[in-house]
Amino acid sequence: MSEVIYRRNKNVSIHLIDGGITVIAYMADRVHEMEVEVDVGLPGMEILDVRGRMIRIPHEGCEKALAALPRAVGLEIKRGLSVKMEETIGGSIGCSHMTNLIMEACYCSIQGQYAAFRENFPDLGDDMTPEERMKLFMTIRPQMINSCALYSDESELVKGARKLPMTEKIQNLVDRIASFYTNG
Repeated sequence: MSEVIYRRNKNVSIHLIDGGITVIAYMADRVHEMEVEVDVGLPGMEILDVRGRMIRIPHEGCEKALAALPRAVGLEIKRGLSVKMEETIGGSIGCSHMTNLIMEACYCSIQGQYAAFRENFPDLGDDMTPEERMKLFMTIRPQMINSCALYSDESELVKGARKLPMTEKIQNLVDRIASFYTNG
């Protein structure tokens, strides 16, 4: 194999905050070093705040793009977000690298949501079939339907979950999650 001539590293960490999570996405290559922090409300997955830092950039004019980041506040993390994000903070007012980092944070926030649920509800999904877990997920995050192959209406898992009745066990978990995020 030939010598590596370019490398970009990304790192994402997720932290619990009151009412949600903060996702920190960091990127570094030879020319760029940037970081964004995205606060995401749970369970609704709405962007509550966005903060960015450009640590190393090719030109001082790049920093102008930071002013566009707050425009992402209020966007919901669901199917179609990448187009909406590009329209909102990208193009001639933004920075493609910052937009990409925010999208990375949003993608990871889906895993962060699940981790936050597991942190707050350690028994979440215990003794449930994959179809029951999908039924629970579809109930608390219907926005994810048709966002990828697994959550597609054509997926065998989604079809199986749709056939299941809303059991008392699933409804109790839905109610516990809703109550937790409503009442703290």
